[in-house]
Amino acid sequence: MIEECMLNTIEQNYVTKNQFGMFLNKNGKAYIIPLFNDYMRKNKSFLSRELPVKSLIHLLASRLAQRIRTFELDEEFDIEE
Repeated sequence: MIEECMLNTIEQNYVTKNQFGMFLNKNGKAYIIPLFNDYMRKNKSFLSRELPVKSLIHLLASRLAQRIRTFELDEEFDIEE
């Protein structure tokens, strides 16, 4: 949970508001992007394997795509006439 004082700091220092909404400014990007990249490189356990988060996202997206393709193939053959 983000503490209110941290949220105020983020809003004032890292975000620019305009008529379209709130956007990270240069300072916000300089703060957030390295944190995000560090997180993506951290190892997480999945199916008894330690992999970087970035690799897990790729693995899970690939598994989901394979299931979708398999489901579509199964559906093609289950058509009753």
